[in-house]
Amino acid sequence: MKTIAKYGTLVSLIAVSCFLLYYNVNEEGFRTLKKFNRKAVDITPQDNDDVKYDPSHDHDQQADHGDPEKGYRNPSCRTPHGYNTADIQVSEMVEKLDFHSEHGGHKESSFPEVKPLSGSIPLQVFLIPHSHCDPGWLKTYDKYYEENVSTLLTWLYIFASEHPDFKYIYAEISFFKRWWEEQEQDVRNDMKRMIKNGQIEIVQGGWVQNDEANTHFFAMIHQMLDGHHWLKDNLPEAIPVSGWAIDPFGLSPTMAYINKLFGLNAMHVNRVHYSVKNHLARQKKLNFNWRQSWDSTGRTDIHAHIGPFASYSSLHSCGPDLWVCCSFDFRKERRSPYSCQGSENKVERTTPENVHRRSLRIIEQWRKKAALHSVPVIFVELGDDFAYGLKEDIEDTYRNFKGIIEYINNTPELNVTVSWGTVSDYFAAVQESKVSFPSLTGDFFTYADREYDYWSGYYTSRPFYKNLDRKLESHLRLTEIFTALNPRPTDESKLTGARETLSLFQHHDGITGTSKPFVVDDYGKMLHTAFNNCTQLLIKIVNGVTDDPAPTFPTQSRDKYNALDTFKSVPLNHNLFLFNALPRAVHLLQEVAVTLPDVQVVDDNKETPRQQLEPNLDPSSSGYHIVFLPFVKPVSISRFTLLRENLTKKVLVDSFDYQLSPENMKYFDVKSQTRWSGITIGSRFKATFDAKSGRLTSITMDGITVKVKMSLINFLGKSGVYLFLPDGLGTDIISRSSTPSILVTRGTVRDKVRVMYSSVVMTYTIIHSPGIEGSYMDIDIITDMKEDGDLSLRIETDIRNEGSLFTDLNGLSIQQHHYKSKLKIQGNIFPMSSLAFIQDNSKRLTIFGDGPHGVGSLKEGWIDIVLDRRSKIDDDRGLGQGFDDNLPTPSKLRVTLEQFKTQIQNPKQHYMTEYLSLAGHFAQQTLLNPGVLLAKPMHQSRFSNKQFMAEYGCDEELVNLRHIKNSECLLIRRKLGISCNFDNKNLCLSAGTAQQMFPHLRYTLQPHPLSPFHNQSETLKWEAMEIRSDYVTFHN
Repeated sequence: MKTIAKYGTLVSLIAVSCFLLYYNVNEEGFRTLKKFNRKAVDITPQDNDDVKYDPSHDHDQQADHGDPEKGYRNPSCRTPHGYNTADIQVSEMVEKLDFHSEHGGHKESSFPEVKPLSGSIPLQVFLIPHSHCDPGWLKTYDKYYEENVSTLLTWLYIFASEHPDFKYIYAEISFFKRWWEEQEQDVRNDMKRMIKNGQIEIVQGGWVQNDEANTHFFAMIHQMLDGHHWLKDNLPEAIPVSGWAIDPFGLSPTMAYINKLFGLNAMHVNRVHYSVKNHLARQKKLNFNWRQSWDSTGRTDIHAHIGPFASYSSLHSCGPDLWVCCSFDFRKERRSPYSCQGSENKVERTTPENVHRRSLRIIEQWRKKAALHSVPVIFVELGDDFAYGLKEDIEDTYRNFKGIIEYINNTPELNVTVSWGTVSDYFAAVQESKVSFPSLTGDFFTYADREYDYWSGYYTSRPFYKNLDRKLESHLRLTEIFTALNPRPTDESKLTGARETLSLFQHHDGITGTSKPFVVDDYGKMLHTAFNNCTQLLIKIVNGVTDDPAPTFPTQSRDKYNALDTFKSVPLNHNLFLFNALPRAVHLLQEVAVTLPDVQVVDDNKETPRQQLEPNLDPSSSGYHIVFLPFVKPVSISRFTLLRENLTKKVLVDSFDYQLSPENMKYFDVKSQTRWSGITIGSRFKATFDAKSGRLTSITMDGITVKVKMSLINFLGKSGVYLFLPDGLGTDIISRSSTPSILVTRGTVRDKVRVMYSSVVMTYTIIHSPGIEGSYMDIDIITDMKEDGDLSLRIETDIRNEGSLFTDLNGLSIQQHHYKSKLKIQGNIFPMSSLAFIQDNSKRLTIFGDGPHGVGSLKEGWIDIVLDRRSKIDDDRGLGQGFDDNLPTPSKLRVTLEQFKTQIQNPKQHYMTEYLSLAGHFAQQTLLNPGVLLAKPMHQSRFSNKQFMAEYGCDEELVNLRHIKNSECLLIRRKLGISCNFDNKNLCLSAGTAQQMFPHLRYTLQPHPLSPFHNQSETLKWEAMEIRSDYVTFHN
């Protein structure tokens, strides 16, 4: 069992996409609206659909952003605060805990000294059979279904249909869908009946029980949408009302917020640090209302319950004495070969002779459990991983507990009522108690199940697949939007398959990297296929809008799932089609491999974006790269042409012992440099490097300079795939390595420094621009680990952060952490889903990532970002082996340096939450959504650049556009939280109204929760940080 084993955004934007599905096709290949009699709908057409742009944008002249006549406005912002209305602040509570190794581990009793709840107090107990089904871990998703899940779901269905008093719950829709599709209609009807009468409950309703550390909120919402929409379409009786997250390794408030958005009333969770769990249990605060950090009114509250003991199995559920609970696990696998400790704890069948003694024994455990709660109502999980795969397991569990249930309920002096139940039965009984519960704000990272065993390793494990997941996430989002814009029929099976694959990988043994190697490979193949299917859908769109079936291909791709992306050479006289899925006009840096040096990129107006020619640094292939910086409109497809012109500027090349291909370099003037001089690149953002070691030594932005020492640190110790157990602060491999080779290229578009170490290649890039894209530095890293250890990028700075580190929670909110000297290093590592920063009273250094990492600030001014890891050690959490199947792995970090408008008076203040600057949001958006570039032979079509929306409020984020059915689309957008500590002026174009966004359209806009099961009749106030969803229906 894994618990013992593993202790261990804009209304208008989306409107455009949807309407194009349903209108007549015009001469350009896109549909126009049929006239209809206007009902009392929300949006009125306008005559003028021109979208006005500052023409200076098209020539990269952005220095004049301050002119208000050009349509710029200042977005609203939020001030970070050190207070919250919640009764319990997890961060403050954690500061007061000793974190000594107390009871709660999986091999001993929890709370051995707890006294039972008084027998004079009536106790209500619900027995909840469940089977936790991992969609991949020790077996592949397919094997688990074929060998485990198909059978157990069938036996549970049969038994429930024969025993109306028996109840159970089930969670994973990814498996349930497959089972359902195999059933005859009479079985389906019977299942619907049992679900409708409450005998069977579908909890959570997600495709999987997603991980909560590495996942981005886009994918968390996505997998819930897949599950809920499947249920709505196939099993509308199964309305999820209770959350169930028993196995994710640490818990994020983001999931609580998403549950709230999906209409869930309450949620049960489990894996919380043993000291935190024990503290809450002793305070009788295991039931609470989970509140978001930005919320001062309680509008985001959702009721939550934490299981008090170590696991979700029968062994750890009836009470604190696990060996007593063991004796009441009647399943065959508990009888043999597994035995309970102590002769008094042997499993006994319930008989008339022993029912009194056995009932008293388990009631004692139930009352001990109830003593840890503020309400005399508890539930007991009966099950485990893939439980009830044998018919006799269900029969034995039911028969033996039935005797106990009948005896207890017929013995009033015991003052206990017990019944089969569901999670919703439990929460309904708790609600009926009318007890007020405390509110709580915060996250539950990093998880530990005993002693110093912190589960901070999986934040980075198998980073190749984490990176591939984020690439698919961005690719699918873009494909969703432009598929909805496409007037021609699309391949629904490809889109559905890609959706389901992304959802599946969010599983807490998928994106975490904690599965068997062959399972990880299986996930990788599915991710790769899903990515390619999305590309095929985009190719179909390009072929449609150009009315040209000539072959279209991506300019970058990978030949197989476990390879790196490579550039595909684009011949002359080819068109390039650039998709931008961001709802604002942006510069998107593009790079194309070409075979000749005398080439140039031009747009459809015969203008040339700023561009430069660079050498191809891949020694295995010849040719060149042309890099250009186009300015593209919001949600658009822009066309460019690759022509033969000897006008593109070549980069200047400096080599520090860098091995160059003579064929690739003959067109360039290469200067060999000595190691005595330093290296400086950039213009607005500048970076300096030591030429001997290749280390980054300083960064400067708009006159602010931070001294830096960049190191590559290898942590040794006893780490495993789940656990990070270093033996110290690690050693710097740069100091121990031979002198690296370095190549510097400087051009009109960008400067680059490429540093090659033995197992790591680092490429630093700075774009020359007065706009957002010139305000940061990118670091592209390829790791290729051959030896055990945890490889970290350590950035030592002169920023006085006073032990404070800020990290994002799933890309939604930002949490502050303080270094705790009472914990070891592994307890000071946190999940970085997409960003981390440190700051002092005048400036902030932010590291954005294109994928998840573990991150910590282990000393003053430090940031450690764990890049890769490898270990042959099994950390005794169920995998049964180490993990040494590393692949060459890419990751991209984006570094920004910003100055506060005024100095912070109290930089040591504890903030409940923090916010990015508007520039920070923009920098992150282009990192996570870089666009897609496709190529095809030139064609004299009537194509013109396709723009599908006007610039709208820059404080809104388009999360996704998802076609639902017929003429309905789901609009999901988020209002950004923008920090007031920065100058956010001159970055934001004025937002048009809904009537101005889509001038020739009439449509109905209806606020709607994310879940298809619920309705919302009125528009609620939409505040910063919050996610809003709407249905848009277009009428023909």
